[in-house]
Amino acid sequence: MHYAKRLLFTIIVLIISVILCANNSKKIIINEFLASNSTILQDEDNDYSDWIELYNPGNSAINLQGWRLTDSDSKPAKWIFPLVSIPAKQYLVVFASSKNRTNPNSELHTNFSLSKDGEYLAIIEPDGTICDAYTPVFPPQQTDISYGYYEGQHVFFEIPTPGAENTIENKIQPPVFGVERGFFDEPFTVSLTVSDPDTKIYYTTDGTRPTEQHTLYTGPVHVAKTTPLRAVGIKNGVPGPVVTNTYFFVEDIVNQPNNPTGYPDRWGYLGSDIRYDDYEVGERAPADYAMDPNICNHPSYKNQIKEAFLAIPSVSIVTNLGYLFSDSTDENEGGIYIHTGVNLGDGWERPVSLEYYEPSTGRQFQINCGLRIHGAASRQPEKSGKHSFRTVFRKTYGEANLKFDLFEEETAVTKFDHLVFHAGYNLSWLHSESSQRKNAQYTNDSFSKRIQRDMGHLSSHDRFVHLFINGLYWGLYNISERINDKFMVSYFEGDELDFDVINHDGLADGDITTFNRMVDLAANGEFDQLLSEQLLYMENYIDYILLNFYIGNLDWSHNNWYAARGRIDPGNGFYFFSWDAENSLTDVNINRINGLQGQLRSIMFGSSSGSSTDGGLYNNDEFRLLFADRVHKHFFNGGSLTPEKTIELYKKIAAEIDLAVILESARWGDYRMNTLTPQNSNPPLYTCNDHWLPRKEKLLNDYFPRRTGIVYEQLENLGLVSEIAPPVFSSYGENVDDFIELSMSTTDGLIYYTTDGTDPRERGTGNITAGAIHYSAPLHITEACTIKARTKNGQLWSALSEAIFTGGNVLRTPIIRNDIQKVYCYDNSLYLVLEKPGNVRIEIYSTDGKCVQEIDTYVYKGNNQIRLSGVVPSGAYIYKVLLNGTLYNGKIIY
Repeated sequence: MHYAKRLLFTIIVLIISVILCANNSKKIIINEFLASNSTILQDEDNDYSDWIELYNPGNSAINLQGWRLTDSDSKPAKWIFPLVSIPAKQYLVVFASSKNRTNPNSELHTNFSLSKDGEYLAIIEPDGTICDAYTPVFPPQQTDISYGYYEGQHVFFEIPTPGAENTIENKIQPPVFGVERGFFDEPFTVSLTVSDPDTKIYYTTDGTRPTEQHTLYTGPVHVAKTTPLRAVGIKNGVPGPVVTNTYFFVEDIVNQPNNPTGYPDRWGYLGSDIRYDDYEVGERAPADYAMDPNICNHPSYKNQIKEAFLAIPSVSIVTNLGYLFSDSTDENEGGIYIHTGVNLGDGWERPVSLEYYEPSTGRQFQINCGLRIHGAASRQPEKSGKHSFRTVFRKTYGEANLKFDLFEEETAVTKFDHLVFHAGYNLSWLHSESSQRKNAQYTNDSFSKRIQRDMGHLSSHDRFVHLFINGLYWGLYNISERINDKFMVSYFEGDELDFDVINHDGLADGDITTFNRMVDLAANGEFDQLLSEQLLYMENYIDYILLNFYIGNLDWSHNNWYAARGRIDPGNGFYFFSWDAENSLTDVNINRINGLQGQLRSIMFGSSSGSSTDGGLYNNDEFRLLFADRVHKHFFNGGSLTPEKTIELYKKIAAEIDLAVILESARWGDYRMNTLTPQNSNPPLYTCNDHWLPRKEKLLNDYFPRRTGIVYEQLENLGLVSEIAPPVFSSYGENVDDFIELSMSTTDGLIYYTTDGTDPRERGTGNITAGAIHYSAPLHITEACTIKARTKNGQLWSALSEAIFTGGNVLRTPIIRNDIQKVYCYDNSLYLVLEKPGNVRIEIYSTDGKCVQEIDTYVYKGNNQIRLSGVVPSGAYIYKVLLNGTLYNGKIIY
């Protein structure tokens, strides 16, 4: 035995020696890199950019001029070194920031950044010889944990050492898995390794967090069924971080039993809201785990099952079984799926592993975090057996944030403190009411969020996923960002303490005083005061109201709304966000104007309840005209709430889940038929073909084609549309390749227009603005611009017609009004015309080069007005605009 150990040790030493010799034979080594830098090393711009550390193991300096760094094996010369050398036995750090800087006397920055998901990385000599490379790809990386060489092996470093020797010190290394998470058809084995021979690896395959009491790793783990494999390195009794990889087998998933080993046959306690055939109030609700064979084996679906699992990303939640299903009432041990927070369990949080896997691209992550039950009515066991979740990312679990490009939209951030996993309750197949079940689509909340973005506003981003719990399929879920102070920091300038966030329950974050003042002023119709104090973002509020009127939101406005505003930088004022709008798109004739209540009604009509319209902003002429402007913008000419736009968007969302719905049907379509049946009901097995598809076609062929006109008529009855016909354009915006002849027409008066994005009507006085032009002949448009026009008939003005033309540089010159004595005072603005939304940074300089103001904000597609702050003398200024990573040349501002 001792001889065998000595022989094994000798072999390991020889292998390491060979690797070390191989490394020493390389001229330059990619010694260490960090692909997700949050707190480790700042560059000269104070950004935490990715970085690559190069090491010269030789005895003489090496001139790197002409050498290349690349993250693509098809582009070997992606980034080329300037005249710079690495001395013998020394290091050089190159930032992989995409900033592309090659000044040899300053920091070096490549023209690419590193992928946390893993990719090719190489340093190549001028003649094309690959000197060192991570091929085919380096493994998925973790935030602030670097990767590189240690004693001849590639290992992770919990303490990165850019520009210095790599060391492990006393940190316990996480095990490295030989096979990454994903879907598999055949059994395989997984190797687990750590670089430190004194660290032992322990693992589990049932979701339990591994300890020294579990299986000691002695050789590759055989995997032949869906398995959440968790492993930890332990040295001298001290554990390192737990790493999890879940392996999915479709044939195994579709046959998951209704009585999995160790799982309870009863869940939470039934309340008194709903009566059931076989269960009394106070009893435990029956559990449901199985996939229905009537779906999985049905001729219409069985050949689509695997494709359905691969159609959207999968999320795997893995944790100790008791954290979810323990009967214990202890706040630290009780199961959150048993005690869901109705009478017990509110705020309970449990440690879990969260994995994400995208079959179409292979993109993935794993992070340890906290898990809570999310929602209100949906957490009640008598109302749904499928609960929503919220994940919380904290340092106590490992990483302070999730850093991942999770959402497809370019407007989305890539750093998250919380994520919400919506299970679907209203208009789902689990709802206790048959009218809700028959209209189930699982798309409506996503539709409302995306429509709000299409209307030009920020909204919580979302994405559909399959969700698994300890390897058991749990159904179709929708991930979204959570609206809170951290969300506001992600998209607006400021710190968490700078924001007030209010919802239907009251204060969520910050302070409610300013919000209450805003509501009081609005209830009294103080339109100008609200603008002056930057208390209410009028366009956003109106669009938010229009959106909810259009979708016929039945669980609003007494419920499900969020508003937020920055105290230090209030921007345009309180901003309203669409939230949890799943109970919508039902009755094409519904009038939700009459259902407006609470503070949202006070803002509009002056009182929180009743039918009176004697108060509020509704009785302010400027507000009513602005409301008519927004109606005309969104209800006509390809606007966001026109039939063609809503049908196009709904088709896109439905196509994202049309296969995934088959699996939701298999998992939960029989819940009300076989598991928890309401009294005096006979629910069917809900399926894709019999229920989901017919309802989808009803929406596309009846609701969306008719709804725009119906809501417009409802608004017209309240006098919230244009009193005279707005100008009709021959084009409502397109790309200008050469030139466009734009004609305008009206039957109700004279047309006045501008070409700089300003309103031809002066707010307050109703006068024609100095920059407005009387339309008399078609416009010859040759460059990017925004045309705004109104019809004027006596003292009456129509709603605004608008067309945005793009071409070449899509950023239009900012314009400063000439009639203002001080350049920076209230209501003096920059105007930006943008082809797409994004984060923008504006720097304004005096002519002597002094920076007098910096603005970081989020901007929207189309025309944007950015108010300036501070007071400096009038005169000439220079601006620089950085939009989505593109720097636009400065121009003189007068």
